[in-house]
Amino acid sequence: MENPKARQAMLRYFDQFLRMAEVANTGFIFDTNTWLGCISWAAKLGQCETELLALSQNAVEF
Repeated sequence: MENPKARQAMLRYFDQFLRMAEVANTGFIFDTNTWLGCISWAAKLGQCETELLALSQNAVEF
């Protein structure tokens, strides 16, 4: 997620769920949106396996 607008969109996406969990006084389990992160998708996405794995790692760190 090198695109700042994409990062902000993801923050807004999770903020909504975190607010709901806070209001409901419950926990929240974070998930990554990397269902296409499997290396078999790399060529279909125009990336090499290394790039796709790095993108998935970045998503988890985010």
